[in-house]
Amino acid sequence: MKDKMLLKDAILGASYHKGDDKCKWYDDLPSHLKDHEIGKLIYAALYKNDKRALDKAATLLTGDKKNAWLGLEKM
Repeated sequence: MKDKMLLKDAILGASYHKGDDKCKWYDDLPSHLKDHEIGKLIYAALYKNDKRALDKAATLLTGDKKNAWLGLEKM
């Protein structure tokens, strides 16, 4: 459960991140979460400018294709 909450916080933090500097929400993740599929999507969104990666990460974490962001907020 703790890992799920860390990923949720990283997705939400990354969605508010602006600029090219490092994102604390992602950088503070344990290495096993950075290597996780969702962690890789967060990285792609932050550092490779993949605009759909956070949507994919939210969908994977919540399992909800239609309301993934709402699901994240309710977690």
